[in-house]
Amino acid sequence: MKHIIIIFSIIAMSFNLQAQSSLISINESQLLLDGVMVNVASSQMTGDIKDIQKAWESYIKEQLDVKFQEKNGVLFIEETVINKITDKRGDVISYLFVFDSKVSFNFAYKLGYDVYVNSTDYPDEFAKEVDFINHFLAVYYDNFLPKRIKEVKKEQKNLLKELKKSNKIIKKTEKKNTKLDKLNSNPKEKTDVKLITEKIKVNSSVIESKKNFVTEIDPKIQSLKDEISTYEITLEEAKSKLKTY
Repeated sequence: MKHIIIIFSIIAMSFNLQAQSSLISINESQLLLDGVMVNVASSQMTGDIKDIQKAWESYIKEQLDVKFQEKNGVLFIEETVINKITDKRGDVISYLFVFDSKVSFNFAYKLGYDVYVNSTDYPDEFAKEVDFINHFLAVYYDNFLPKRIKEVKKEQKNLLKELKKSNKIIKKTEKKNTKLDKLNSNPKEKTDVKLITEKIKVNSSVIESKKNFVTEIDPKIQSLKDEISTYEITLEEAKSKLKTY
């Protein structure tokens, strides 16, 4: 098994058969293997790369009763058959890498010299390959997401508390400044003007700081909300696939 050099950009044709917001998604990507462009089924996964690889190796062991070999970071099995994809014997090639905070998962089924399962020449086999990998994704996310959802919800809850606290401070401090402004317009002594002005300045600084904080965490809270929504949709889909595959 020779070393895979690089992965190229995802081509326009996509085999994403699921909802757009779901993590259970497969694209047909192109891979340069020993100077030859080949097609792979690819998914951008969420989680730790070591955990994902461990889950993938376990899944293949369960499905094929054979273990991956590894060379130069590439996982492979030579001369095997995945009956759920095809009855043709071939080499299974897979490797993972981290890209833009995601784990790029890639799978190729080599049937002969420079012959790989792809959507053009082997549409039925490629569709089954997509189903096979989607089932793995369902297994993985069914195990991974429940804990992850709890973690993100906790993070969101903490930020919402901070947001509520900051807005309360802003409101309270603005009321203080309103009262100080009234006192400043009719001071009893000249010394009061300087003191009141200084208090207003300090309060205004607090208000500005808290407003900046609110502006900063608002999009974070929305992002976490979207993340939770995606995870919950994915988990529901994963459970459904595990019942039907």
